[in-house]
Amino acid sequence: MKEDVDRELHDLRKSLVEKEEHIKRLVGENITLVAENMKLAYESKQLRKRVEFLELYGKGYMLNGMVESKEDYIVVLIKKGKFSGIN
Repeated sequence: MKEDVDRELHDLRKSLVEKEEHIKRLVGENITLVAENMKLAYESKQLRKRVEFLELYGKGYMLNGMVESKEDYIVVLIKKGKFSGIN
């Protein structure tokens, strides 16, 4: 009788360890998937910005904050901020 109880207890502990390891593996996989999802969301956002930019400015390209078009005009992007030196 005692041997049966010991055997069942051993089997249950082994099963518990296996289940806990399986849970840890699934949690790790879930964290990896969340990180990949966040990366894809960021890349998608950047691509969307680029598409919107190209749709807005046509075939222009950006150089150091300046957007230069292959047309007859140049669009310059100016960052807002305080201008010092004028009284």
